[in-house]
Amino acid sequence: IGRVDNQVKIRGFRIEPGEIETVLAQLPAVRSCAVVPLKDPNLGTQLVAYVVAPAAEFSAAHLREFLHGRLPEFMVPAHFVRLDALPMTGNGKLDRRALPAPARVRPDDLPQPFVAAANDLEQRVAAVLGGILGIDRVGQLDNFFELGGNSLAVTRALARLREAGLPAIAPAAFFANPTARALASTLGGEVSTLVSRRVSRVPPSPGQGAIPT
Repeated sequence: IGRVDNQVKIRGFRIEPGEIETVLAQLPAVRSCAVVPLKDPNLGTQLVAYVVAPAAEFSAAHLREFLHGRLPEFMVPAHFVRLDALPMTGNGKLDRRALPAPARVRPDDLPQPFVAAANDLEQRVAAVLGGILGIDRVGQLDNFFELGGNSLAVTRALARLREAGLPAIAPAAFFANPTARALASTLGGEVSTLVSRRVSRVPPSPGQGAIPT
């Protein structure tokens, strides 16, 4: 019964956080850890891993890569938070209320450096992605899914892009182009196509008729 009570449902999958904690504990730098669910209005329920490890040996990117090689994608936490110690209650149990919320900032250990949006369209796309993810800034090369995005967030992002006056694209196009630069390029192509179609539908004025031979 206790195992059922501890299960978490993530994107339709039932997950036992203890299984993730067991895998994390295999890393020598991890002294202890706890994986808990976090509800987000845009991203749905996400997993947050709280890890007790020396600051010099803590790397969210390394932890994420380690888990990706051993667990399904839906079991990999969206956020990793380093702690000096896990907060405990008086009876020795994890004090979930004392766990700090993960910082809503762009991670410093992403594989690519921050590159600011190069034009207005990229800026608009980056702003939408950042708003969905709750992140202060999104670079043009940042992968939406490496920042914590998921399929639910893709649906919301597509709706926000439409609200921003941009053309609709299929979810598959988003998944294939998950950076601000790639999305802006895809959306820019759609804009050009729409403009071309509108121009082709405009009837010629009397002075633009065919020149008689």
